[in-house]
Parts: sequence; structure tokens; C-alpha cells
Amino acid sequence: MNTLLLKDKLFKMKYLDEIEHHEIENLYISKQNFYKNYVHIIDKFIKLLKALNINNPIEVKIIYEYLLFNGYLSQNKNFELTSNNKYYTSMPGIKIMQGNGVCLNVSDLLNSIYKALGYNSYMLTCNIKNNSKIFYKPNIKRVITEINIPKVSRNLINEIGTHAINLVNNNNNTYLVDATNLDVINLNKKLKGNYVNRDIEIKVLPTFSAALENKIEEIINLLNKCNKVSLEELKSLYEKIIKLCENYKYELNLFHQCIENDIETVCKSLKK
Repeated sequence: MNTLLLKDKLFKMKYLDEIEHHEIENLYISKQNFYKNYVHIIDKFIKLLKALNINNPIEVKIIYEYLLFNGYLSQNKNFELTSNNKYYTSMPGIKIMQGNGVCLNVSDLLNSIYKALGYNSYMLTCNIKNNSKIFYKPNIKRVITEINIPKVSRNLINEIGTHAINLVNNNNNTYLVDATNLDVINLNKKLKGNYVNRDIEIKVLPTFSAALENKIEEIINLLNKCNKVSLEELKSLYEKIIKLCENYKYELNLFHQCIENDIETVCKSLKK
């Protein structure tokens, strides 16, 4: 057998063909005809993580960012940040398959992945201030066409926030992460903090997830236990995972081939 075909077959058999059937905690999406396809995409993503020996929440986030912004999770292998289309607020993560979205879509899909991995994960919102210097740019190119923040009252912004992020906990490793901006947030007191990789102050608003899941005490408790990450640590993790992805481009393309039909089914269903 041709060496590449054998590699193909072995990789698919070992990591991508078996499906573990994780449940997605979304009553709306579970009733849709594309539910099985959405679950398959997440399941195969988790299989890929296992194949690459990725099990740290930040490493999961970085490989998710790499696949997301390089189009591996989207139709026509293309993804861009844009607010020109529907958000699908009852099932935000599904929008990624169509090839575009905003922070809400990016965070929701990551949230589903974290939960399928067995992590405690919540999608939260925040307000961001003082956008300024970026200290390190990971080698992940983001295509940003247009992001329009709806005009709402200042009081409403203070209450619901303008940006979606993720709180994740696994084996006492608790992090506040922002996959849209390729960053991690270090909290200090009163739910305020700064991005590791840029000089931006944020205020976290846990009511977004608490209102949906009624777990505000658990969320506040986890926020108070968030691990801090240094710039050097974050830079090292990005360089490690990006190098890994570059070395396994062939396997990443196989992964995309394995989920292409699921992506197409999801996109066709959304157009109906």
C-alpha cells in the first residue's frame, strides 16, 4: 500500500473514525436535524486533541484558535471575524461552520469543546478598556472584515458587556481565556484584570452565564481561583502548539476532510 494512503488509514482508524457521542448542553440545538453533525465535529476535534496529546486548557484554546482562523472548522476552509451576518444567538457556535462570526460564536464553540472534554466551562462577558500596545503576536493570522458593536445605552453595556470570553477549570487549573483575541486574562480583585499579551484593562461580568445556568456562586468562586499566566509562559505555549500544528499539517488536513460533510450539512440546514 502507498505510504501516504497507509498513514491516512491508520490515522483515521486510530483517531478520527471512532465517535464518542458527547452531548451538547443546548436544548435548542439538540432538536435540530444537524445536531448529530455538530456533535460529530466536536467529537472529531477531541479525537484530534488526543492524537496530538493536547490536554491543558490553554493548549486546547491555542490549537482551537489555529484551526479556527485557518479555516479547518469552516465551510470552504475559510473563516473571518465579521458582524455582517446573523449571530444565531440560541446556538452561537454553529455559526463558525459558515465561515464567519464574532466573539460570541467563537466563545460558544470553545465552550462546547471544553465541556465535551469534561472541563467545567462557562461563557462570560466583559467590558474592555484602554486598547493599546500588543506585546507578542502569535503566528496565527486573523481575518477581520468588520466588527460593529450595536449602539446601546452605557447602563446596558455595563450590565451585559460587549465581549464574550471563557472561564475554564480542569484539575484545579482555572483560566480566563479569550480565543477571539488570542489571549489569556489575569484577574486581580473585584473581577478586574488585564490581558497577558496586551495592555488592556477588563471587567468581567459573570451574569451572562449565571443567568443561563444559575451557577453564579460557582462562577465567582472559580474566578477568584484563576491561575495567573506570565507573558513568557503564554509565548512559550503558543510557539509550542503552533510548531506542533505546522509539523502535523497533513493530519490537520485529514481532520478537515473527515468533518467536511458534517460542515456542509450544518450550513445547508442553516440556509433553510
